[in-house]
Amino acid sequence: MATVQARRKQYDQARRELLNQLETLRLDTLKTRPQPDKWSIIEIIQHLVLAETHLLRTESGTSNTGASKRTLRHRFLYAAVLFVLRFGIPVKTPSRKVVPSGDPSLSELQQQWDASQSWLQSFVANLDRRARKKAAFKHPIAGPMTAKQTIRFLHVHFDTHARQIRRILDRRPDAQKTR
Repeated sequence: MATVQARRKQYDQARRELLNQLETLRLDTLKTRPQPDKWSIIEIIQHLVLAETHLLRTESGTSNTGASKRTLRHRFLYAAVLFVLRFGIPVKTPSRKVVPSGDPSLSELQQQWDASQSWLQSFVANLDRRARKKAAFKHPIAGPMTAKQTIRFLHVHFDTHARQIRRILDRRPDAQKTR
């Protein structure tokens, strides 16, 4: 079974690979919406950054740790959220705080995301055996989650939106590289 740190590294590697691929795209490709009611690639990336940051930290910028005890209801909701993400079932974002504006550049978003990942890496590295089993973060729908569940959620959420980005790029024959 993969450790929490190993899972975090897998997620971070997938994230970096996508960002590296997107760096080669033209700005208009990143900012053009595939349909008027759908997010652009840059908006999807911003949503991922906002969602991760919001999940991991409170509005004051401190850790969102100290979540309440997980119940059977939370376990069901967590499984339901993962199901919705894995099967690409369209749902509204659970919080307006994670709705993108599309304003930041890819470089700015990457810096914010790298900072979030650095914080998460440090948090996970400092978890003792007992703390790994306790709820560490709280999702607005799924409720309290352990660090391992949080990283699993972040990775599944990322995979869902990475597929969305690939579909956008597959439909755009003009998605030329800048280099």
